[in-house]
Amino acid sequence: MSSLHEKPQETETVPLSALQEGEKGTVVELLPPHRPYLLELGFEPGAQVRVAEKPAPGYLTVWVKGTKLALGRGMADYIRVRKEKEL
Repeated sequence: MSSLHEKPQETETVPLSALQEGEKGTVVELLPPHRPYLLELGFEPGAQVRVAEKPAPGYLTVWVKGTKLALGRGMADYIRVRKEKEL
């Protein structure tokens, strides 16, 4: 069984909480039961996200659709993203 925070292979998705400060990704999937709430916040499949800060254990701030949001790590685990490759 795989962990939520394993290193991804190229086509794998990871939870948003696994990205580090400054890393970007594309939302691929929202897991139940928080899907409706996350859609309202702008985390729709295909949306680009960037982790702005991870100032303390347990939460992070992210940019999505031009808005900076704070999320708890638990909630960010429900957002599956495909990490963008570094150039």
